[in-house]
Amino acid sequence: YQTGYKVLKNQQKLMYLESIELYSNITKAAAHLFISQPYLSKVIKQLENELKIKLIQSQGHQTFLTYAGQRYLFYLKEIDMIERQMAKELYLIRSDKKGEITLGINSGLASSILANVLPKFNLEHPEISVKLLENNQNISEQLVASGDIDLAVGMAPIVYKDGIASTTIYRDELFLMIPTTSQLYNAEKRGQIIPFEYPISVLDNEPLILTPLEYGIGKTIAQFYELHHMSLNQMITTSTVPTAASLSLSGMGATFVPQTLIHRYLDKECNVYHFHKNKLFSEYIMIYKKDVELSGIALLLYKAFLTK
Repeated sequence: YQTGYKVLKNQQKLMYLESIELYSNITKAAAHLFISQPYLSKVIKQLENELKIKLIQSQGHQTFLTYAGQRYLFYLKEIDMIERQMAKELYLIRSDKKGEITLGINSGLASSILANVLPKFNLEHPEISVKLLENNQNISEQLVASGDIDLAVGMAPIVYKDGIASTTIYRDELFLMIPTTSQLYNAEKRGQIIPFEYPISVLDNEPLILTPLEYGIGKTIAQFYELHHMSLNQMITTSTVPTAASLSLSGMGATFVPQTLIHRYLDKECNVYHFHKNKLFSEYIMIYKKDVELSGIALLLYKAFLTK
């Protein structure tokens, strides 16, 4: 790796002093370097004048490095090593093989999908560091728009539309979790996913615990209720699905849980229904700054989510 004149100059000094140390003779050192002895002596003298200290001393036909010369050589080697490391690291960064990326995500999504993506990504790209910033989606969207984070993972639709865009990563079926306090609970069907065989209308005014209705699962359920002309009875609003599920299990109301999380609750005191005729899906999206080309590292992480 070349990093310019300064490195070559330091390498030249390094070679000259190493040769003198190796041969203990300035004439042999010059021959080894394919330069003349007077030229080598002149370069060393110039160095000594520049540093204001003696670097070599002669005894008869032998020439040795002084203590100062030995220490100077030591630091030249350190500088050379650091410059080489710097050049190599900058090459890796330039080639998108090393770097850092900041990913916004809410804690509910983080707990459900990151374990399926980041370990493999880290294995394939060990020199790329992923910094997680856990916030509600609306905050992550604003941070993407302002350029404070590189990407965000969320659920459709996006809320903060100015300056950002999104692409679907994958879709996840939604399941209805019914607590023991609901009239729809069936103790015999506990621990399994069962078809919802009631008329959809029985969900009218059913107590629900949901994420905000402006985005994500909350938005999907609000649209589902509107489509079927039902009243949405949202008892509690929470920012994450795991919190909604926990409150549902305490008997405060039903909730909707994506497929990636539902296995956590099959052994709990609840029923889990799927809508075989009117399937519900949550749509996971990658959010990025509009009209700005993604960096190579951002594209690598984006593709990792697509192949999850």
